[in-house]
Parts: sequence; C-alpha cells; structure tokens
Amino acid sequence: MLKRYVYLLFALFSSSTYGQFGPGTCDVETTYPIQDFNICNYDPWILVFEDNFEGNDLDQRIWDPLTGVPRDPNFDERKAWHKPENIVLENGLLKIISKEEALINQCFDWWDGNTTQTDCSDFSYSTGEMWSKRKFEYGMFQAKVKIPRGKGFWPAFWLYGDNNVWNEIDIFEFWNEENLWGNYDSDKLARVHHMNMWYDYDSDGSGNQCSVSENYDIDFSESFHVFTVVWEKQRTRWYVDGDLKHTSYRYATALGQITGCDIKGWTPYLLNKIYAQEPMSIIFNTAIQSGSNAPNTATPFPSKMEVDWVRYYQRHPCDDVEITEPTQYVLDDEVFNAVAGENILVNTDYTISPDQQLDMIASNSITLKPGFHSQNGSSFVAKIDEYTCEKSSYASQINHPKQSIPQSLLSESQSSKSLETENIQISPNPNSGVFYVDFNDEEPRKYLIKVMDLNGRLVQFGKIWDSARLMINLKISPGEFISYKP
Repeated sequence: MLKRYVYLLFALFSSSTYGQFGPGTCDVETTYPIQDFNICNYDPWILVFEDNFEGNDLDQRIWDPLTGVPRDPNFDERKAWHKPENIVLENGLLKIISKEEALINQCFDWWDGNTTQTDCSDFSYSTGEMWSKRKFEYGMFQAKVKIPRGKGFWPAFWLYGDNNVWNEIDIFEFWNEENLWGNYDSDKLARVHHMNMWYDYDSDGSGNQCSVSENYDIDFSESFHVFTVVWEKQRTRWYVDGDLKHTSYRYATALGQITGCDIKGWTPYLLNKIYAQEPMSIIFNTAIQSGSNAPNTATPFPSKMEVDWVRYYQRHPCDDVEITEPTQYVLDDEVFNAVAGENILVNTDYTISPDQQLDMIASNSITLKPGFHSQNGSSFVAKIDEYTCEKSSYASQINHPKQSIPQSLLSESQSSKSLETENIQISPNPNSGVFYVDFNDEEPRKYLIKVMDLNGRLVQFGKIWDSARLMINLKISPGEFISYKP
C-alpha cells in the first residue's frame, strides 16, 4: 500500500457526514490517494501468540511489570503505587491485585518533556500494571477477563505505542460513572464499557481521542467475559463475548458513506485522522483513581482483576512458506515476528541474533536446513499446530479447542456456519482405493483432506478449493483428488 497522500483541507463538514461515517468518528479530512489500492485482507486468522498464565510466575521474557507511578506524576486522575508483587499467577489465572496499604516516601522518575524529574510521595494504595515487551502489528487481540468492582477502580485492557506519535486502542476501560445529575452512580460500576482510540496526528503531544461507550445490563465483575478488538488497516471492531459493539472506519466516501476495500486514486475520500496505525504493546492494569473519584469506605480491598488468557491472531494466507533469502523475513527488534503456513522451509543462511525473536507456526511441518542459527540470547519457537491452516474450513473454525473468533469474522475466512460430518457421504464404502466424497453443499469452500488407513497411517493429504464433490483415486501414485459435477 502506498503510504503517501495528498491532503486538501476543508474547514466545514455537515453533521450528516459524521453520522454516516459512524459513531466515534471525531475528526476527518478530505484526502486524494495518488494511486489505486486495496485496503482489505481476508486471509485466515492464525493464532500466533498466547499466554495462558500457567505456572507460578509471570513470564518476564514476555511481560514487563511496572514499578512506580505511570503516566500521572501530578496525581490528577489516579494515585497508587505500582508493584510487580501485586501481579501473581494462581491456578492458571493472572491476578492484578489492588490493596489498601500505607507506602511512605516512595520515589519515582518521570519525564516532563525536557528532563527526567524525581518525585517522592506517600501512597495509600498499591496495584499493578504489565506491558508486553514486544509490540504487535495489525491483528486480533483477545483476553478472557473478570474485572474488580468498587468505587475508585479503573481496570483496563489496552494497546499502546509511541514510537513516533501517541498511538492507542482501549479494548476496555471501566471507571466511576455519573448519573444524569452528574453525581457518582454506584449502579453503573462495572457495567459501562469504554472503547477508545487515540492517535496524535498533529504531533503536539496531547493526543487526539475518539471515544464511545456502551452501558450493559451485565456486571462484568461477576464472571469472566471475552473482550476482543480486531484492528486492521481499514477498520477496527470491538466485540464482547463475540457480539460486535462498535466499529471505527479509516476511510469513507466524500458523502460520508462507508467505503469498500478498493480505494481509487485521485478520488476524494474522508480520512479518519484519529486512527491507530503503528505497532503497540499489550497492557493490563488496574489504576486507582484520585480526588472525588477515589475509593470510599465501601470499596473492597484487596480486589483483583483476573485474566484467564490473552491471544493474538494475525492474517496469513496459509500457503507453504519457503525462505530462500534472509531478506524475505527481516526481523524487527521491537515487534513480535511470526511466520505461519502449512509447511515452512528455511533453505538459506538465516540467523536470529541476540534480543531478536521469531515464532514459526505450521500445520504440517517446519524444516530448518543447515545455515539456520538461533544465537544465544535470542528467542525462537517452532510449533506444529494441526489446526493452524484448517481455520479457513468450517469444521475447524468451530472445533478448534482454543477457538474464540467471533462468528461474524468466520465468514471472512470462507464460512460462517459449521460443516456437519453427517452431511458428508463417501461411496462406495468400503472401497478398493477409488471413491467419491459428496459434501452436500454448493457453497465454494476450501477443504483440507487427510486419508488414513485402518491402522491410522496417513495415506494421502491435500487441499481442494471450491468443490462440493470429489473423486479420490489412491491407485495412482501419488493419489489424485479430482473435483467433479455429477
């Protein structure tokens, strides 16, 4: 995608423009792309990173627990001392614990924009915050979370990056809410879901924010819920338990209507300027608010935010991958690097240097020829997951043991409903090596087929596109898969 644009600025837009562009669109301008391009990607979603928080200690190869006071040295919105000790793993759960305790003369460093300042203060509360050490690019982010409930608690699951500009997506934030008269409303605690996006497009350091919220009947402190954000180049979508809650679009037509995938050069579009674009860290935290929003005598201490798991999916075409030149996959020292496919072959000199990271995920095989090196201090993971490239088929989308992709996203990877095995007919059965498979479905799909003998050995393997009926002839070496119409 060409990243240079010619901008023509207009001072006024009609109110209907904002309404059609969608809620949460806060600042737009007219842009004329100088070249045609396609902005969508409908490759299958591949699970490339997860942490199930098993064991007894936080994996500090992945996460950085913070110490001190992040982001608010003047305590304008919050005041609590952050301690790594307040982040614990128990029974397969990550727990960020907020405590009421006296912490005297705690000193912390902060950047005032010109120099590093050191301040010291007393604190009445402690809590926790953790960041992923690596940043993540466009993808789908999910976590299964139960939040604390009480005045003063401010739990959040969010993404943040500041390589060049303030770049942030709040997957959820919950904080004290007010009623119609501007007074604190305890009935709304743990019920109002805030979904925000930040992008400091004018680079003045203050950040530009686009915010929406939704009030639920659900109290999110009573049980675990799956929160998802799907962040892509053309749109960002927020889900709760698989239900779409909000969409923010990058582009709209000149009339403010949602555009499709094809962007035409020298055609006017409305560009949503507050749209996160750069890699971001995954963050979990519970802040403690200050001033009139601070905890009261009814706030339960200690309280905890619990996370069952966190996952990150990328779109990959799920073809065979052969690396024949190191420049094919140049590793980014700050970003999470992943290669995914059915079969992965590294057939060249390829080195993962100290402090670099690479994960390889394949459904069938990973082959590393001589010349591949993972040096001391690097991180290399090779994982075979039989479901990796079957996620584009009906059955595997539904049956993957760790699958939690919202149903509405499955249609973008070939399907939106399951393929029931009782609908598949094989004849003749038994047979002598030539037989027919009828899927009883006219919709075009991708099938991944494995033929096993009675001893469980793999006899034949292949994938077929856009076929509802198939002839398999194992008498030919190698056996053939032939699409047919009766």
